[in-house]
Amino acid sequence: MSFKVMNLSENQADCFLIILENVAKEQITILVDGNKENSDYQKVQELIYTNYKKLDFIVVSHVDDDHLGGIIKMLEDDKWKIAMNAKILYNHVAKGTISYEQAKTFEEQIKGRTIISSYTDEHIGDCGFLEILSETDRKICGEIEKNKDAKAYMTLIKPANFCLDKLRADCKRVLINGKKANAKLINRNSFVFLLEFEGKSAIFTGDATWKQIEKTLEKILPPEYIMDMIKIPHHGAMAENKKLAAYANAHGTRYFLVTGKEQWDDLHPNKKLIAEISQQCLKTEIYTLVEGIPGKNIRLEKECDIEK
Repeated sequence: MSFKVMNLSENQADCFLIILENVAKEQITILVDGNKENSDYQKVQELIYTNYKKLDFIVVSHVDDDHLGGIIKMLEDDKWKIAMNAKILYNHVAKGTISYEQAKTFEEQIKGRTIISSYTDEHIGDCGFLEILSETDRKICGEIEKNKDAKAYMTLIKPANFCLDKLRADCKRVLINGKKANAKLINRNSFVFLLEFEGKSAIFTGDATWKQIEKTLEKILPPEYIMDMIKIPHHGAMAENKKLAAYANAHGTRYFLVTGKEQWDDLHPNKKLIAEISQQCLKTEIYTLVEGIPGKNIRLEKECDIEK
């Protein structure tokens, strides 16, 4: 059994591949975001096809180019057959409205597919050995973290103040009135999920603020919960990650994922944030492809195997 995360991000963009393998050697593959539209998306396609021959889920955290753009290019490629049956985890912003052009393009591409939204609080059910839960489901199932069976669990998280109606209204306002998009609103309505497998856990945060996410986690997880991995929101910007280090210290977090520019600029990830994590969290490992960040706990590696 294994729980592996691959960082395929380019420059200041997000793209991760999660591979879960159970005791029967069955695998589930999850692509989380896809870099920018002008990225080398073919490398991501080739890696998935060569090594895994299938793609079970595509998660789009939100409709910024540095998360969605590469997904659009991949789905435009008719030869990339392994993505044809992938289930889409995404919150519509253009459905029934005039919207951002990339969101509109993407939503045309995924018509007729299985689409799972975090907006619902209904039970989703099983997809192979992965069970998808609402926040209500997860709150009821308090013993998941101790249940080291062959099942994996994905809980769909709505960050505090999550409101798709506001986001959809902003989409309409932008194109009809020519106004600038509300970037904070887009980020704060990110598709966030908690993944748990063989007693290990990881949270993928999009660009929501940590304050929003922590408020929701406090409602559905027990106080003693161990959060093994955190994907740091918004390329490690300090404003979006206040008190993240304190939460990680209190909940035994060992692994962090963060993206940013190819060469570190002290801001993405923020120098103060990296220092806080390094000082407050014991046995910390920060996985990144950003070169130039000092520290013995920085891992310039694409692959991270989550271990207890």
